[in-house]
Amino acid sequence: MEFRVEERGGTLIMSPRVSRIDVGNAQDFKGLVGKMLKEKGAKSLLLDLGEVEFMDSTALGAIVAIFKGIKSEGGELRICGLSELVKELFEITKLNSIIPLYESRESALQGAREGQE
Repeated sequence: MEFRVEERGGTLIMSPRVSRIDVGNAQDFKGLVGKMLKEKGAKSLLLDLGEVEFMDSTALGAIVAIFKGIKSEGGELRICGLSELVKELFEITKLNSIIPLYESRESALQGAREGQE
């Protein structure tokens, strides 16, 4: 799995370069995110899911594991760029109530939650 990676203002921004995160690649996704967080020593992560059109429950499980790991280190996870389908998945599972979702990178970096901008 490929990622576009950058850092801005102390936040690590990772953008998976795939259209699907599912049972076939969710463990790689989780592992690569964890590895990059350790390598960079980052506590704040912004996942830009702008290219992801589909996620299954395995992908959600990977995101929850990433979230828990970051939280246990006193860090923060934010997610932006969700397609309507992926956004619905976060809403149905209520993950949007614990993981902040944002329309854009800029709003996520500024910390303005979606719907409160």
